[in-house]
Amino acid sequence: MSDHIQKTVEDLQAQIKTQEADLIAKKKLVNQLCQMAGMAEVYAGASLAAESTSAALRSDQFYGKPLATAVREVLELRKAAGFGATPVNTIYSTLKDGGFKFDTKDDENAKRNLRISLTKNGTVFHKLPNGDWGLLSWYPNAKATKKDEGEEEPAKPAAAPAESGKPSAATETKK
Repeated sequence: MSDHIQKTVEDLQAQIKTQEADLIAKKKLVNQLCQMAGMAEVYAGASLAAESTSAALRSDQFYGKPLATAVREVLELRKAAGFGATPVNTIYSTLKDGGFKFDTKDDENAKRNLRISLTKNGTVFHKLPNGDWGLLSWYPNAKATKKDEGEEEPAKPAAAPAESGKPSAATETKK
């Protein structure tokens, strides 16, 4: 995308964000007036909050950042917007939208690498029983893990035979 078009898109997104904030303020005012008049509120809490983090997401927000740092930012943005844990696919698409450069061209391999990174960083990220991921700090009663349940450990290579001073069976037959 050319720089001019990208700048125009960013300017329009900023205008939309301002208009959304104005709209939310008006909805709150309507609710307050309804309360004062003894009427039920017209707008529910969900309609008073921004519905996605993508409106506040810059196209270069995660560019050049380490994966764990970028993922942490994605999850913190979600929390600030009133959302919580999310599946790997959502984290992946948000990272891509925010300019994160994965080391692989294949989406499935990139998602696999993302899952591995989340699992290895068990002191920062936490996998919920439903498969969604959040920050461990959100769950004070959850325990930090190196490997969450259900994740496979890589196969370990067979250990070399211990040297006992005795020749192996293969050496015996060669004599």
